[in-house]
Order: sequence, then structure tokens, then C-alpha cells
Amino acid sequence: MTAPRSASLFALLALPACAGPVLAPDTGPSCDALAGTELVLLETAAATARTEGGLRAIQERVEYPVEARRAFVQGTVLVAFAVGPDGRVACTDAVRPVDARLDAAARRAVRATPFEPLVVDGDTVAFGSTVPIGFRLR
Repeated sequence: MTAPRSASLFALLALPACAGPVLAPDTGPSCDALAGTELVLLETAAATARTEGGLRAIQERVEYPVEARRAFVQGTVLVAFAVGPDGRVACTDAVRPVDARLDAAARRAVRATPFEPLVVDGDTVAFGSTVPIGFRLR
């Protein structure tokens, strides 16, 4: 297994200082707290494995916006996120947006998901990844 890559939060995850409002700013560290922090980049599978229930746990937190349903809006939002050393999501951004309503719902679902802190060489470190959040009408 290769060592995880590290990079600047904003440069690599394309989180331009968390463009737009940071959701639920009163919980977890803020984007500003992680600015300039080197974080470990994890592939989606490795990142979602750090939450009980994996990707399904995130998807179960998604609330399909009523207005988007009525407008028959669907698609997959790719959310970039950063998790602080405490395991709480600090920053999210829709790096492949679909619709403002779906983008916000996807970001809220990721922010509401607790992650297990990542330990590297005995220290808890921040990590980042991306996760696809699907919205499908049935």
C-alpha cells in the first residue's frame, strides 16, 4: 500500500476558501481553521470507510429537496470535503454541481456525517476527499 498523498486543502480539493456559505458553521472547525493545513487525500472508498456505514451512511442523510422533485431535477453532485483532526467535516464544496438545491442538500448530508479521525504516525490529521451524491427520481 502506498502512503497517502498530502496537499494544501484549497489547492488540491478545489475548495476556494469554501466558496459560498459554509453550512452549519457552529459545528466543527471552520474552513478558515484548516486554511494552509496539509491534509491527507483519500480516495472516496477510503474516506467513506472512515464513517460507520460507508457511502450508504452519507446517502441516508440526504434529503431530496421538494422543489427539486417537483421540477424533476436529478443527477449526481460531486462533493469535495475536508475533515478536521476531530473527525468532523469542516468544509464542503460542490465541485461538480447539478442544481443549487441538490448541491446544498448533498453538502448538508456530507457535513452531517461523523467520520473517524485519521491517525498517521500516531497523530490525528485532517483529510480530504470527494464523494458522489446521487439524486434519482423513481
